[in-house]
Amino acid sequence: MNKLKRILMNLGLKYMKPKIQDKKTQYVIKDYNLPNPLIFENGEEVVDKNQWIEKRRAEILHLFEENVYGKIPTEEVEAKYNIIEEDKNDLDGLATRKTVEITLKRGGRQIKVKLLINIPNNVKRPTPAFVGLPNWWSDFKKLRLWPFKHVLNRGYALATARFGDFDPNNDNFSNGAHPLFYEEGQTRPLENEWGTIGAWAWGLIQLMNYFEFDSDIDQKRIAVIGHSRMGKAALWAGVNDERFSMVISNNSGCCGAALFRRKIGETIKRINAGFPHWLCSNFKKFNRREFDLPIDQHMLIALIAPRPVYIGSAQDDIWADPIGEFLSAKHAGPVYELFGKTGLDVDIPPKINEPIMNTIGYHIRQGGHKLSLYDWDRYMDFADLYL
Repeated sequence: MNKLKRILMNLGLKYMKPKIQDKKTQYVIKDYNLPNPLIFENGEEVVDKNQWIEKRRAEILHLFEENVYGKIPTEEVEAKYNIIEEDKNDLDGLATRKTVEITLKRGGRQIKVKLLINIPNNVKRPTPAFVGLPNWWSDFKKLRLWPFKHVLNRGYALATARFGDFDPNNDNFSNGAHPLFYEEGQTRPLENEWGTIGAWAWGLIQLMNYFEFDSDIDQKRIAVIGHSRMGKAALWAGVNDERFSMVISNNSGCCGAALFRRKIGETIKRINAGFPHWLCSNFKKFNRREFDLPIDQHMLIALIAPRPVYIGSAQDDIWADPIGEFLSAKHAGPVYELFGKTGLDVDIPPKINEPIMNTIGYHIRQGGHKLSLYDWDRYMDFADLYL
């Protein structure tokens, strides 16, 4: 932990020692006065999917933008794509590897991003794909630490980029995507504008833009995936860009899939103290005031409807509150039912390693905070069903 403290101090951040509740506390399922995703702000009830699509979804999205993540810019950027490497015999002939340099320009400023794509050679193209930002960024070669061969052998392409190319995860908004959208004299996002998680989500959307020009990838069958903080970003990207056909969140916890109102593991106050740049400035108003939020994370999951979404939890990952993640998935179900889809359709969490594969998927596995091979297998099983 001393090394972690030094790293955080160098970034100008504060180390917060995790406060871990005992497992008895973790697994108590209480009743919460959760906001109802199917009640308009004026108190009227949503009665069909058209009302959800035309009005209620926008209301909820606006509340998340104003109070949690900040609004992602929608202004266009100039994008140029350059394939700087291509190997059609990668991994002993298993795959074609492409490295694409993406240049994004706006207002006289630019950022460059490297995208690594591996496409299986033994399946018909265009190929369905998983796209995500792994939790490493300093070394481009480490992107291959994800189980590329395992995913390729299941018939899926895998596309990854360094999250630091979009924002390097420190409380400094001059060295990532944010300056592309600054007004003259601006040096930080406004109180209701995107933080770092928003920048990562925006980055995933830019990768989706690239896939529209790549005939090897089936843009209508792309799953966005993320673990931990990148699981938070994957959810927010999937909410903001409905081109993602599937959304997968692994151990994403607070500001990801877990309910704020449980206050187990990482809380609003702790995430704002440890990572003050992740969310919009308005979010700090809710330190220790979870019940004052007009939304909770089951409503974030609901914003993905009717597309399939899968939430993965881990038994020992109390910091990410697996039961809170389960409850978010469960309480998003009524919105999916508007579309004739089936949510979790259970009242209590499934047994360990017994996944639910409805349009809302969920599992809780043995072990701790990581993206394991078991998780990947379940996500690919889910993709087999829905992609």
